[in-house]
Amino acid sequence: MSSANRLKLFHEAVVTKNLLGAKLPAFKANYRVHLFNRRVAEFLMCSMLIFGGHELIIINTFFSPVWPTAGVALSALFLRGNVMLFGIFAGILASYFYNYSFVFLGIAQAALFTFFIYLVRLFSLILIGPVTPLAEIKTFWKFVLVCAVLCACHIAAMGILFVQTFQTSMSLYGWSVAWLGELNGILCLTPLTLVFDPFIAKHYFGKKGLSWQLVALAVLLSHLLYFYAQNGDQSVLLAGGFLIILCLYALVFGQIPTCMTLFSVSIIYIAGALSDAHLFIESSENQHTILVMLLFTLSIVFSLSIGTYKQQQYYAKHKLN
Repeated sequence: MSSANRLKLFHEAVVTKNLLGAKLPAFKANYRVHLFNRRVAEFLMCSMLIFGGHELIIINTFFSPVWPTAGVALSALFLRGNVMLFGIFAGILASYFYNYSFVFLGIAQAALFTFFIYLVRLFSLILIGPVTPLAEIKTFWKFVLVCAVLCACHIAAMGILFVQTFQTSMSLYGWSVAWLGELNGILCLTPLTLVFDPFIAKHYFGKKGLSWQLVALAVLLSHLLYFYAQNGDQSVLLAGGFLIILCLYALVFGQIPTCMTLFSVSIIYIAGALSDAHLFIESSENQHTILVMLLFTLSIVFSLSIGTYKQQQYYAKHKLN
């Protein structure tokens, strides 16, 4: 009997709760091979994604309004479980070894980041419970609070390691930029992986599908105005305007379109941190940079809150009906 047929029979035995049949040696061996191959593929994929995301942060010298690594790592952990911690650690470690010659720094920072991601998931499950999907606004705000507190602790510990290694200092401004960047990275990506539910997806990707996609494209393109801003004051005004626009967008289209749009918009902010752009550069006035990043964080939190509240109303209405 072929390997594929044995695996098929194994799944059929499990579905029918034929545990004695499922424990047959031929099925167990086939299942172990299948599980091993799957775990190896997940490990490699996770490591590569984490490595690539962390390289973007290092290129920007940890000065970025969005840290994609944090969102990718937490999403992987929520979706595939603690086994993904190995891939997260390997990806971060490879990135540090690729850019720095300090072995202790790479191992310590990789272990610290992996432990931080583990704690976010652990405290989310303990204090919140199941977070898939984000069906209640209370759940979402608890998730934001957990992420904000743990991000603050992680950035502080991360800064201490850099200070001890390079004999430098870390300012409140540097800590604030890194804290907001890591928090934004989680809030821009992780909700997108937690929000999908077949019932709700059918509702949103039906009649309103083309409408929210066209409006999302317009919102995304409007953020390119940042690159035409002549000074920090104009950037702050644009950030305030985008906060209102994203909240209105969430009010009209709901949770899933908002999550997908915020993920797309975050790419603009990542690109704005590159050295050739003038959106987020270290020569800008600190107060303008912090204000723009803070307004972006508030845009994420408020728009997702509105989208989640609207989603909660939809669930309640459906339950009543």
